Formats: sequence, structure tokens, C-alpha cells
Amino acid sequence: MSETAPTTPQPKRRRWAQYGLGVLAGAVLLLGVLRFGVSTSTGRGLVEARLEALSISGQSIAIEGLNGDLLGRFNLSRLTVSDG
Repeated sequence: MSETAPTTPQPKRRRWAQYGLGVLAGAVLLLGVLRFGVSTSTGRGLVEARLEALSISGQSIAIEGLNGDLLGRFNLSRLTVSDG
């Protein structure tokens, strides 16, 4: 018959520190995915669609030819702002 030593629970401070590190790692991963996600053509298309759906002070926006890194250098072939 083998006896196992009872396991001692981790102190609460250590457990909360592990949870905090997990949340921090998740946030960093999410920011990284968002950062590099908008650099793809799909990400740029999503941003373009969201901007075109906006109506600011009765004005509508049309964007064509969005290229490049949205958080760095990017180019627009055509930007049109018109009355709604």
C-alpha cells in the first residue's frame, strides 16, 4: 500500500499572480493579432467597410484603394466625402 503526501494548496497571492500573468499574456497576444491583422488585405477591407458605414454630421465617406500598413504608411487611391 502506498501512501501519498497530501498536497498543500498554493498561497492565494501566487495563484492571483498566475491569473494576472495569464490575463496579461492574453492581452498582449490579442493586441499582436489586431496589430498584424489590419495589415492584411482582409483587415484593410474590414476597416474600409467600417469607415464607409460611418455617417459623420450628415456626411458620408467613400474610400477606394486602401493600401499599406494602416498604423504606419498607407495610401488611398480615392477619398470622397459627400452629403448624406
